[in-house]
Amino acid sequence: KPVLEQLKAANLNLYVVTARQNKATAANQLKKFGLVNSFKDLIIASPPETKKNAIKQQDFKLYETDFLISDTAEDIQTAKELNIKSIAVLSGIQNRVHLVTAHPDYILNDISSISLISEIKEAMKTQTIWK
Repeated sequence: KPVLEQLKAANLNLYVVTARQNKATAANQLKKFGLVNSFKDLIIASPPETKKNAIKQQDFKLYETDFLISDTAEDIQTAKELNIKSIAVLSGIQNRVHLVTAHPDYILNDISSISLISEIKEAMKTQTIWK
């Protein structure tokens, strides 16, 4: 949570993109963990819709400097298809062996070390990413 607060304080737009089929349930999960105010919006990709299509339907523009952070190889592939950078985190559902097959731009043990990535660090200083 402190990392999310730092990113939000840097005026970076943070979104949750999930394949959960019910937006209210997903929002309640964020609320349960005290994360509901950390994100600009919650984007639902109800199957069979892909996360890629759900993201493309939003009213914001993606830039090559944007990041998708995930714990699945499928989401890392989505980032590549959207021409944005990817960060795989090892604290989730898939392990390193599986995640490296998707060739993420970065691999982190968990989200708490995200500020070590130079492009994120610069964005937090200049607020130029995710506008």
